Amino acid sequence: HYDGDGSTVYVESALLQLLTKLSGGLSKLYECCKENEMAPPRLFSKKEGRSTSLDSRMVHTVALVMKSSFGDPKSKYLTQAQRACLDLLKGMSLGGSVSAFDELASFSGNAYYLYKSGYAGENNADDSAANDISIASRSLEFECAKVVAELFMNESVDSLAKLHVFEAILASFIKMRASEKVTKVDEGALRYDLFLPIFCKGLEVVSSDCGIPQGDGDENNDGIWVKVISVLSYILIPYNDDSKWRTSSYATDPQEVEAVINLCVEKLPAKFNEDVGSVLIKGAENSAKISRDCRASDMDDSTITMNNEDLSTLRRNCLKIFQACFGGLCNSQPTSQMLISLSETLLKGAVDGAAQTASMKEHNKNDFDARIRTDIDVEVALFVCESIRKLPNLEEVAISLFPWLCKLTRSDSAALRTEAGAVISSVDLVGVIERAQEAEARAAIAEKRYEKLLAEANAIKEENDELKRQAMLGI
Repeated sequence: HYDGDGSTVYVESALLQLLTKLSGGLSKLYECCKENEMAPPRLFSKKEGRSTSLDSRMVHTVALVMKSSFGDPKSKYLTQAQRACLDLLKGMSLGGSVSAFDELASFSGNAYYLYKSGYAGENNADDSAANDISIASRSLEFECAKVVAELFMNESVDSLAKLHVFEAILASFIKMRASEKVTKVDEGALRYDLFLPIFCKGLEVVSSDCGIPQGDGDENNDGIWVKVISVLSYILIPYNDDSKWRTSSYATDPQEVEAVINLCVEKLPAKFNEDVGSVLIKGAENSAKISRDCRASDMDDSTITMNNEDLSTLRRNCLKIFQACFGGLCNSQPTSQMLISLSETLLKGAVDGAAQTASMKEHNKNDFDARIRTDIDVEVALFVCESIRKLPNLEEVAISLFPWLCKLTRSDSAALRTEAGAVISSVDLVGVIERAQEAEARAAIAEKRYEKLLAEANAIKEENDELKRQAMLGI
């Protein structure tokens, strides 16, 4: 029978046995004809739609059998027919079939970024987690996604095929996240064990030549880079709804998020530096805000329980993501005004937080959450100062932040006082003042010279006007 949308068929055992034999026969047919009649056509950079070759027809047939071979809808395991079809599509992909690779990615569905906490292919899966999608369907998605990740890591698979599938996966993720239907707490949580290999290899392929015909690659790749930046934005700014950060991978997988940030900063072309810089700024602000503001009192959802140790881990994870964002911004935009503006905001927050803590001490108030926020502000400011010292234009940035750095030298944190003082001492203030005075002197000399030249120009103009007047009078 068909499920609600007619996309999945569950069959009786006799028909399932027939489909198993059919899938085996298809495998033998492919092995016999893969070098000749079913040799796949090459995919060029310009998409020409689905091929009408035997390769494409074979893929369509195998996909239909795999889609029609569901057994128990609650089973976490594939049927024999599905496993045979999956192996056949994998073999065809390794043989150069872009259609088979594309079909596997299509079957993967949302497996890269949905159902993170209880996927049907894992031991911790819960039958109740199926919701609107059967466990059997999820299992097939998960197994197909694993195969796609394996194919991305296989060097024998054509780079153009990887590029095509990579773009499709990015587009699917963007479409899913932009949909208003994403409401479940598990949705939108990336499975980095599946996503990272694809993302890493995809960026490697798109940043290389990979045999794209001259004149086509740059334009097509620009569209892929835009999608990459959109995906990075969704990762670093997971939800507009603050209540969802508690269960997103954003807060639980800091090492993986850092890997994605580093890959984007390393691989993105220079013309996208401003775009990725804007995303990193929002990511840094968002992670710092969550780290400062998360409190046990926010955990009002009965399905979520977090003790002080959990909250401490969450804060540390968010700080790691902040450091990755700010570090990435320093690498991609070391001389930008965006970096100076963000640094000023963060250092000002540390100064204001210290002032608030001092005021509470004067009034004998004991606010644990406020102390935590102050500690987070100190760690953020400390990392900002450490990063600033490594910039190639340290002097320019330090002068722009000089008032806040001076205030931080009076911080209660000895480490922050030391680091802020180190930034200030790294600047040759005497030299800066001398150069400023020399510049003012040169400007004054230039202004006097300008006034002199202007007077001479006016005199010449008056003399020229007089000569014209005399010429007109015939004098």
